[in-house]
Amino acid sequence: MRFAAPDILRWFCFEQAAAVSYDLAKSDAPTPNLAELGIETPPLRLRPGAVGGAGELRAALGARYGVGAEEVVVSLGASMTNFLVFAALLEPGDVALVEEPAYDPLVAVPRALGAGVRRFPRPRAAGYQPDLEALAAAAPGCKLIVLTNLHNPSGAALGGDRLAAIAEIARRAGAWVLCDEAYRRFQPALPPLARFGPHCLSVDTLTKVWGLSSLRVGWVVAAAPLCRSIVEAAMVCHVSNPAPTEEVALTLLAHADRLDAWSRSALERNRRLALEFLARQPGLSCYRPEAGPIFFPYLPGNAPARPFVQRLAAAYDTRVVPGDVFGEPTAFRLSCGGETPMLEEGLRRLAQCLREERGAALPQP
Repeated sequence: MRFAAPDILRWFCFEQAAAVSYDLAKSDAPTPNLAELGIETPPLRLRPGAVGGAGELRAALGARYGVGAEEVVVSLGASMTNFLVFAALLEPGDVALVEEPAYDPLVAVPRALGAGVRRFPRPRAAGYQPDLEALAAAAPGCKLIVLTNLHNPSGAALGGDRLAAIAEIARRAGAWVLCDEAYRRFQPALPPLARFGPHCLSVDTLTKVWGLSSLRVGWVVAAAPLCRSIVEAAMVCHVSNPAPTEEVALTLLAHADRLDAWSRSALERNRRLALEFLARQPGLSCYRPEAGPIFFPYLPGNAPARPFVQRLAAAYDTRVVPGDVFGEPTAFRLSCGGETPMLEEGLRRLAQCLREERGAALPQP
């Protein structure tokens, strides 16, 4: 077993580690000022944490899905939670079937654990909806199907009918199906995959919708016997969870409506700016998702995006994510999740760099 950093995290942490002033790459909502929202966090208490999450927190999360605490495991953000699910389910030689394009850790971790990886398409021409025929054809013999909702990197949503069809394909194939739902609550009418059967798992986090990556709180909703296996995987990795952050998370869940309303308001302003920006860019092709902070535009003429992304950072102090880390080398991921003044200036600089790119592509007299 050998672990190498997934391409997107290698890019964030090594290749683009230098800070920029205008970060249009990080896809969290802005971090809320809890005091301004009238939310008081508990005083710091240094005490032992619980393995798999404190019972009160698991119960509070389970109530949001209509399940008991025994069907929830809490871990250190969605990334660690996904890792623990993979570790609990996959043996060397098993096969994971992962959407394409995809958030790279969902491909890299199964491979690192010794599993084979097949892909099923979420075609750009179909609004990034999964090709269900291709999925059904590839599913037999797979141990686990993996997808995201909202789709990362495009932001496309999967509704209940589509999720039900995917769950049925997995059931017929005798496979588990994991949905990373880190962005789902940006579109709250979308149901969690875990509602569609005991073989269906939902992973979520406080990071994206509430902008609270510093807490590192994520969770999975799954059948109770599988949750036991996931907890045993956690015992190998980190044993107990940090009690102070879980106490803060429990307090925040009691104010979920307030935080959701704040997040929607902040993102509504930013999405309007991003959509206006995209409408003004000739030749920039981009699916417009209904909700969420991420967009996945393609450069004109199938130009490779990485040189453009590097030039944007070096010359314009602005960062977006190159699409090749998702498997789409002519696209880049743009996020509107930051503070509004930063976003406005970042979009202005991005537009200037795109104008320069178009000018360089024109034939010389």
